[in-house]
Amino acid sequence: MQPVFITNRQSGFFSELHSVLNGIQCARRENLMPVPFWRGGFQYWDKHTPNGWEQFFKPIYTGIDFEHVNPGRPRFYGWDGMQEVNRKVMRTLYKENVTLQPKVNDYIQTCLRQLNLNNTLGVHIRFTDKIAFNPHMKRYIAEIDKVIDNYDNIFVASDSLEALSQLQQIYGSKVQALNVQRNNEGLSSPIGLHYDDRLDKHRHGVECLADAYALSKCRMIIRAASNLSVFSLWMNPEADGIDIGDWPGERWVNAKC
Repeated sequence: MQPVFITNRQSGFFSELHSVLNGIQCARRENLMPVPFWRGGFQYWDKHTPNGWEQFFKPIYTGIDFEHVNPGRPRFYGWDGMQEVNRKVMRTLYKENVTLQPKVNDYIQTCLRQLNLNNTLGVHIRFTDKIAFNPHMKRYIAEIDKVIDNYDNIFVASDSLEALSQLQQIYGSKVQALNVQRNNEGLSSPIGLHYDDRLDKHRHGVECLADAYALSKCRMIIRAASNLSVFSLWMNPEADGIDIGDWPGERWVNAKC
């Protein structure tokens, strides 16, 4: 079977991962061997391995020497519209094709053990470079207030320390969060963490995975524009999902499937 190299998009972690999942589907329809190849421009690559994919996930196919491989014309597969695909289908695609590296999995499992995710509301707030696409904090707070009495805890995944701090001030000990790198320059900082060279990029990628897995354990996820929480909904097809847009009153429900 001829290999086809699925290259990175120079974007966020879950945008890259979703592109690979779509590439796997497309390559197999064409009777090709899908090989994720994350290298130059992959924001989470620490350059300690020739293929950034294998810093986070096991190879889908073994025996490829990425130090000397000539990918020819690498193929890029977009993923637009994949959010609309049945969530159970996407979870199956991920589970059947993608395996975490043992050290990454160990880190995620350690993080999950630190949290009490029973009867938990998940909230994902993506600001920094997505600030123009995501609603003000008051929109998140309004949605949380509608349902908070139904939940014992709130798990917050956010790239913004200020956003997390505001929720902690309002909801107190109900709020849980992982100890991860965050932007500490206020709500309006325009620099995405994956573009911030002051951070440990590989660590940030692992932390994104841990946040996404923790969100996937929640009964409901309140979210806006971000592929991280799209992944979390895929991983838990039984979770309720509330998307809030950047226009007043814009709101829609991700149906269970």
